[in-house]
Amino acid sequence: MARSNIFMPALPITDDAGAARTLLAAARMPSGTPRLNRVRDRVLAVYASAMGLGKKFLLFLCVLLPFFVFMGIASGPLARLGVPRYAITPSMMLLAIAAAIVFMRWQMWRMRPRAPEIAAIFLEDGICPCCGYNLSGAVSGHRDEAGPNVVCSECGAAWARAKVVRTSEEETHDRREARTLSAIVRDGGAVYASMAITDANGARLTMLRTVDLYARSREATGERRERLRRALAALRWRGAWLRLLFCTLVLPLVLIGSFLVFRRPVESLRWSDAVQLVVVLLWTIGIVAIFRSDLGRTGKKRAATLLGCDLCPCCASDLPESGSAPGSAPVERRVCTECGAAWESPPPTT
Repeated sequence: MARSNIFMPALPITDDAGAARTLLAAARMPSGTPRLNRVRDRVLAVYASAMGLGKKFLLFLCVLLPFFVFMGIASGPLARLGVPRYAITPSMMLLAIAAAIVFMRWQMWRMRPRAPEIAAIFLEDGICPCCGYNLSGAVSGHRDEAGPNVVCSECGAAWARAKVVRTSEEETHDRREARTLSAIVRDGGAVYASMAITDANGARLTMLRTVDLYARSREATGERRERLRRALAALRWRGAWLRLLFCTLVLPLVLIGSFLVFRRPVESLRWSDAVQLVVVLLWTIGIVAIFRSDLGRTGKKRAATLLGCDLCPCCASDLPESGSAPGSAPVERRVCTECGAAWESPPPTT
């Protein structure tokens, strides 16, 4: 069973054998290979589109900034009423955290109808939606007389064989990326920018993130590396003003919190100052996630940049030569052999 957290409980789902299961939590999705990264980004795009996290983050900042101003104004009257000063700030912080928990759990409750859509994304690439296990062994060993379902050997969930489109036997557990703080911050950056795009066949896909492009560039050699570097040079500073704008909205919260903590001598620090320091740390991580995100460099222009370098916008694989489908009007269309995305010139709509 997938573990969840207090902010984002795991979504319930019923497998194809009728058993009640829970989806793999968003924070625990596997990554580290092109296939896993593609699945991860497609799932995060579903979460972001269903929950409207990009717009709601800006709304959250607009509400939170006045809240901190209110905290400073209200602390004086509350102190005069006999409320200990050391209890005022932590109490208001806990109130804000409780409101965030209620809001996120309500959003996850609204996400329940999208659980089958998320499961289908995992299964399309041969990954168990409940535990993230590679289903290639179960699929290769499946026999028709055993029934229409393949059973995950890790968690026992049963899924229709017809839903598994692609598998990868070369991907082992050792190639999967560890869930480090850097990886969590990187994935958190997906909240601020939607990488969703519709290809020439009408399929809803997600474009490869810039941090993953850098990883591909380090692994590539020769002429392919030059094309990746050319694409990265065109994307590096695109939309930087928007990321800086969002960072400057959060920066005052970090500076105010730091001032309230570090203005005291070390020997006079209380447990309430430790709470404020944790909040400052979380906001600092938020600033890093915003700046490392692709906010401001998504959409048609990003796709056009990668297509201009003969790279697939979804996986950065080399695109084959353009051609026309038999009996159709001449059109520059290329189908990626890695992820199956189809691209035309000019690039598709977002």
